[in-house]
Amino acid sequence: MSIFKKSLKTFTSNILGEPAEFKINNAIWLLMETKFGLTQKEYVEGVQDNENIYGAKFVTATLMANGHKVTEQEVLDNTDPADITAFAMAYNEVMSEKYADIVGTGTEGKTQKK
Repeated sequence: MSIFKKSLKTFTSNILGEPAEFKINNAIWLLMETKFGLTQKEYVEGVQDNENIYGAKFVTATLMANGHKVTEQEVLDNTDPADITAFAMAYNEVMSEKYADIVGTGTEGKTQKK
């Protein structure tokens, strides 16, 4: 049983061939660093130069962080550039909403009282 009483944000993607929901957690970035040697900053810089390869690494790490046994080669063999872009966009949309909520209210998941 977890000590955490909050739920993580999720996003939906068809990357596996059917709609699936994925949790957004810090394990993604730990896997990016341990499996691919990429910090979050290095990923952001690298994806600007090679969106497909860096995107495949991000998809792989996200799938692994959500309990899927998958390799980067599997992701590369079974996706195309549009799949990877759609996956990253779905992730970014949810994260942008969460950041906007935090910045707008000063607290996560709560609205300020006037």
